[in-house]
Amino acid sequence: MKARAVAQERDGGQARARVRNRAGRWLVCHASCLREANGGLGASAVVIEPAKTSEIVPLIVDAYELTDRETEVTQYIARGLPTGEIAAQLHLSPHTVRDHIKAVFEKVGVSSRGELVGKLFTEHYAPAAEKAMTRVRTD
Repeated sequence: MKARAVAQERDGGQARARVRNRAGRWLVCHASCLREANGGLGASAVVIEPAKTSEIVPLIVDAYELTDRETEVTQYIARGLPTGEIAAQLHLSPHTVRDHIKAVFEKVGVSSRGELVGKLFTEHYAPAAEKAMTRVRTD
């Protein structure tokens, strides 16, 4: 329906959605309304593909209601940067960075940097990684 509305110029958006499958993997669905030889609207084409990390991050931010600054701080934490380096990167005082970290911990429901990264990884990235992992017996 959305693809047809876009093709008819009744909607200026895109016909796309991010969804999670039963295995927990994030997917992106795109739809376009095809045109027939006479220029009329034809069938709709739907493409389903694995979502890129950049397409999942906004969902995580929305889910935990993180501010833009809290999201930046979280990204630096995930990269392993200490408070002082995060402060330098964001041109903030270390005290302000600590305040942002406390707010992130509270919103996500964790009490340490490791727990934060672990929670974000296991809830949002691990299902896809586990699916792609090859298991090898060592006995």
